[in-house]
Amino acid sequence: MEPKVELYTAICTAMDRKDAKTAIWEILSGYAITATAACSSLEDSIAEFLAAKRADSLSEKSIRNYRQILGLFRQWLDLPPAQITTDHVRRWLSHLKEDRGMKKDSVQTYLNCLRSFFGWLQTEEKIQRNPMNRIRSARIDKKHTRQPLTQEEVERCRAVLETPRERAIFELYLSTGCRLSELVNIPTSSVDFQSRTIEVRGKGDKIRTVYFSVRAKLAVQSYLAHSKSSSDLFSCNTAPYGPLGSQAIEKIIRGIGVRAGLSVPLHPHKLRHTFATSALNAGMDIVVIQQLLGHSNLDTTQIYAQISQETVRHSYNRLCA
Repeated sequence: MEPKVELYTAICTAMDRKDAKTAIWEILSGYAITATAACSSLEDSIAEFLAAKRADSLSEKSIRNYRQILGLFRQWLDLPPAQITTDHVRRWLSHLKEDRGMKKDSVQTYLNCLRSFFGWLQTEEKIQRNPMNRIRSARIDKKHTRQPLTQEEVERCRAVLETPRERAIFELYLSTGCRLSELVNIPTSSVDFQSRTIEVRGKGDKIRTVYFSVRAKLAVQSYLAHSKSSSDLFSCNTAPYGPLGSQAIEKIIRGIGVRAGLSVPLHPHKLRHTFATSALNAGMDIVVIQQLLGHSNLDTTQIYAQISQETVRHSYNRLCA
């Protein structure tokens, strides 16, 4: 029997008793009751969640992602959070896969967002039951979905670079392994050409030093000789020559991959994987790679850096054979 019907039946029965008030109170004490009218709307709850994340110093990019995903969820199901069930979430995930054609890793991103949102609502005691508790995460083989470029593909990309800015961005990515958010926010003043180092601001506002190759140095110097901006390393080509945004850089990288005829889309993160894998295969200690990438967990670095079997064979023959 549904709890609401069960409660109604019990109260109706108790009303016929002489001690009706006492009996009804005893019945109600066995239920956790939330007034529907007092429940926040999904829109208000999302706004409160985003405000809390901003207060926790979450990056604006992450907040935008949360807003976009939760906004899509609200368009599909606009109910107060306290009324959203596990079945609602499962139907939405099915909608993403079957109707919108999303891949497993993309659906997992949406799932992680909902898990964070409802987990926060439960911690803040805005809901009593978390609909995500019975939702299992998809198993994603990250070591096979994050493939670096081969050396042949790297050279094909280099052959189609059209402008000094493209060449500087591509070579700097390959030799530093920076995140997109880090590359976007590099001021020209933080680049030291003599020591070939750059101070970048990573996740959690942590500052670290990355190094770049001679090839990247020449590419960046050639680009700066034609650049109109003096403060931002990568700037727009048109006035007022402001900093180049992350979407613009992603578009540039994607265009390079298309012109090179790569079988899968090229994105900045793939160049970061390529840097890590190349460094590992060249013999660099993985702990050093961890520091260069700005990873707090070595397991994450091991996903990025994929050692080739040829390198394993060479190391074995050199040390053990």
